[in-house]
Amino acid sequence: MIIPPRYWLLKLIIIGIVGICLYPTSTQALPVFGLRPPTLYKGGIGIELDFKGDQSSASGLSDKNQYFLITGLFYGITTDLTLRANIPVVLERRVGSNSSTGVGDIVLLSKYRFWRHDAIGAQDALTAMVGVKLPTGKTSVTPSLGSGAFDFIMGLVIGRDSRRWTLSADIQSVLKTEGSNNIRVGHQFLANTAFGIRPWLGEYTDPDFIIMTELNWRGQLRSTQSGASLANSGGHRLFVAPGFTLIYRNWGLRGGVQIPIYQELNGNQRSDDYRFSLVAELHL
Repeated sequence: MIIPPRYWLLKLIIIGIVGICLYPTSTQALPVFGLRPPTLYKGGIGIELDFKGDQSSASGLSDKNQYFLITGLFYGITTDLTLRANIPVVLERRVGSNSSTGVGDIVLLSKYRFWRHDAIGAQDALTAMVGVKLPTGKTSVTPSLGSGAFDFIMGLVIGRDSRRWTLSADIQSVLKTEGSNNIRVGHQFLANTAFGIRPWLGEYTDPDFIIMTELNWRGQLRSTQSGASLANSGGHRLFVAPGFTLIYRNWGLRGGVQIPIYQELNGNQRSDDYRFSLVAELHL
């Protein structure tokens, strides 16, 4: 996995992640690619830097590579309600010889925890999420930085955090609207499960290391253009995703790689070779 060296924001990524990691301020174990129930405490502010990328390829089509830096800003309205904004910067999106860079589609989210049960050494919770993706990315460049459409996001997640292990499962739907070139990308459905275990247990103030394993399913309906179905669109993908979470007081670092183990795609489409994510998070 080779990351092109010519990013104008690469130094910012490194400085941001290192800065967050050195700030001595508690966050909870989180999967890398799925949802988790915890919400931020009332009045709390969270900052997240997510460096992610992926590569896909297919016979007869140019390879596609893309790398992002997503800045997440979130605020605790109450102990059960958190608001969040994800602001993506596309460091590079390359298809064949064409490449583009710039701001992508911004996502606004709210997460509400409507059930919580505390036990000795464990906490169970059930949380709902709703959000909207805004058409802020340019569609006049090739490849496009956005879809030119509003997307509506819904999700539900249940999970348990205990002294030794953490477990979660979630479902999500992304309902698409028509965007640029009269294209409506197919509605998307997601399901994730994550299991994490602490190899060793320490005190609350000690660094907390969790080994994570996730299963991520992505299903998508066919896209349409001017109402006509597009043959080379839609399908199913299943990933296994090993990863880790490292927590120290109010900051956290987590990362993982999605490895495709099953892909059933309609027509001739690029299949995923890999996806990765490295996230640094700070709660103020």
